[in-house]
Amino acid sequence: MKSGTLGLIADLEDSLWWYRGLRANVLHHLQRGLKPGSKVLDAGCGTGALELEGHDFHRLDQSEESITILQKKKRKAVVRGSADALPYGDGSFDAAISLDVWYHSGIESTEKAALEHCRVLKPGGLLVLNLPAYDALRGGHDEAIATRERYRRSDLIARLQASGFEIEKATYWNCLLFPLAFLKRKLGNRSDAPEAKTDLEMPGKMLNAVLSSVLAFENAIIRLGLSWPFGLSVFVIARKENP
Repeated sequence: MKSGTLGLIADLEDSLWWYRGLRANVLHHLQRGLKPGSKVLDAGCGTGALELEGHDFHRLDQSEESITILQKKKRKAVVRGSADALPYGDGSFDAAISLDVWYHSGIESTEKAALEHCRVLKPGGLLVLNLPAYDALRGGHDEAIATRERYRRSDLIARLQASGFEIEKATYWNCLLFPLAFLKRKLGNRSDAPEAKTDLEMPGKMLNAVLSSVLAFENAIIRLGLSWPFGLSVFVIARKENP
């Protein structure tokens, strides 16, 4: 990830439509699937915007810059480590969250990360996962944030099942904005395009509100038990298989 990207994320994460929509989706499924006081791991927590009151919440990230930001925010239970080599004992957590982490070049493989998350979860433990979709969407943003791979839903499901998870929900997400994002990425991949940079930027207040409403609608459809047929991300709810 390019230097300064985490600082940019920290500036945007409380108000940018994408972060707000993802957090709302994640928190809904966690609150629905966990008992009060559950021990929860946020693996690859970045700047630590996600908070879950009423639970024993632990944060991990391998970036020194991230740890510094977390300490300034006075976040508790912060550990430096990688999502594919978790420094915790077997069966330590009731739930694990990993949002847009496993795809990163700093992670050796998706399979290794999946096995590690399965290992540290208790039987029946909950996994909440979000990852970027479709290699065809690869562009300058991926170069800037060091993307190793992007995913198709069916392939991710198969890899999680092979690692010991049962899938409760697997859907694409951020579907309605897909055509515009696809076009933007393709235009950005031209040979005469400027230097690669992230897509992270704050739109105008009105546009940010409209985009937030689009994701709120998509989240509502998911909560009804339905799935989106394509999208910019793959969103998964899974549980560690009981022996």
